[in-house]
Amino acid sequence: MRLIAPSAASTPETFDLVFVSQAIDERGSRSLEIARNSANHVVEVDYDPETFHLKLGDAAFRASDLDSIRQAFPGAMILLDATSLDPVEMLILSRAFLYNAEDRRRLGFVYAEPAHYKPATVAIGMDYAFTFADKFRGLKSVPGFANELRDDEGGRLVACLGFEADRLDRILQDDDGNFIKHVTLIFGVPPYRTTWEMHALLPHERVISKHRSCELAFAGANNPKATYECLKESFQAIGQGERLIIAPLGSKPSSIGIALFACCRDNIRLKYDFPVKLEGRTEGVGAIHRYLVDRR
Repeated sequence: MRLIAPSAASTPETFDLVFVSQAIDERGSRSLEIARNSANHVVEVDYDPETFHLKLGDAAFRASDLDSIRQAFPGAMILLDATSLDPVEMLILSRAFLYNAEDRRRLGFVYAEPAHYKPATVAIGMDYAFTFADKFRGLKSVPGFANELRDDEGGRLVACLGFEADRLDRILQDDDGNFIKHVTLIFGVPPYRTTWEMHALLPHERVISKHRSCELAFAGANNPKATYECLKESFQAIGQGERLIIAPLGSKPSSIGIALFACCRDNIRLKYDFPVKLEGRTEGVGAIHRYLVDRR
């Protein structure tokens, strides 16, 4: 993990390719500027959860066709603009470039924190309500992470959480909720800014008190490795007849951690509700990070 200077034009490294999506706020535009300046070629990304197709530039690929994606985009250094890409897009691309242990790639991520989040309502104390999506497409399967739980199989859910408690409710009320035997909720602590953790903890208080099998875990909001380690602990705790279920609902760095953990493992189930992002949901630009990993 490395901080990028606020005035920097690019990352310290030059990448062969960068994968980007659309900016919806000021920090997104700044992240895109850095990402585009850091690579020799820029590829626009758009995943359709209805058709399971991933559009990469002018070409469309089935999300399960990792070999075709890998072969279509050669290059030893690959950059993902985590600010604009959604968690599923990062997961599919991470799987395409890191799953094959013989195909040595280095994968980088650039991410810009916001200076402020805009609350949807004004409240007393820390109990604000935040709305970051115009709507949700709903829980949909993702190739490679869609194997159904068997009737005799229990789920161990690990969810990284943000400020919107209804997203976790949506997962627990889904059919899989009947099979979930244990829940680990990962909160971004330390947060980007002091007190921001309360915007996540308070809305989820009801869910935490309702589910006796729920345990809390904490990983720095801008620390993918800390999220990775939390997932590793949960994975090691899986008993016979259990399956790990992951839900990337928190900060983008936590979604990077989830992508890096899940992309090289099989038999993990993903739960994601595909929000349609609301433009202008943040203000300003905070710290800008570059993360760099490879398959070992």
